[in-house]
Order: sequence, then C-alpha cells, then structure tokens
Amino acid sequence: MGQLLDIRTLLIVVAIVALVNAAAWLRWSARQGRFSGLAYIASANAPPGVSMALVALRGELPEVMTIVVANVAALSGLLLNHLGLCRSANAG
Repeated sequence: MGQLLDIRTLLIVVAIVALVNAAAWLRWSARQGRFSGLAYIASANAPPGVSMALVALRGELPEVMTIVVANVAALSGLLLNHLGLCRSANAG
C-alpha cells in the first residue's frame, strides 16, 4: 500500500498550522492583559513551525539551514514557552 501523503507535505501543513496558531494566540494575547507571560506562550508556536518548514526543505536549502537553524528554532520555541510559564507563575 502506497503512502497517502508525502512526509514533506505533512511537515509543511504542520508548519502552516503552527504559524497560524501563533498568529491567533498573539492576536488573542494582545487583547488580554491579565497574564504577563501569555505573549511568550503565544509566540512559542512560531519557531517550531519555522523549524518544520526548514526540515521539509531539506535537500533544497543548505544543511546548515535545515539542520542547525531548524534545531535552534525548535529549542527557542521551548524556551519561549518556559519563559511564558515562569512569568505567569511569578505574576500570580
């Protein structure tokens, strides 16, 4: 049985969803003033989306971009999420 979708297609779709999710969270966090770390948590979705897009473009872009920059982007998303959670825990 053949593949339903190519792995690159799935990575691009997940990257688009992550970027749209980040934009929606950032728009919502701009209206909310109650949580101090919400902007960090909202923006934490964008770097993994960029990371997945770079992994999908592996072979088309230099390996430095698709491996090193993609890994740094994925880790920066985790860091932003951690910062946001720490800020909201300390605000309460």
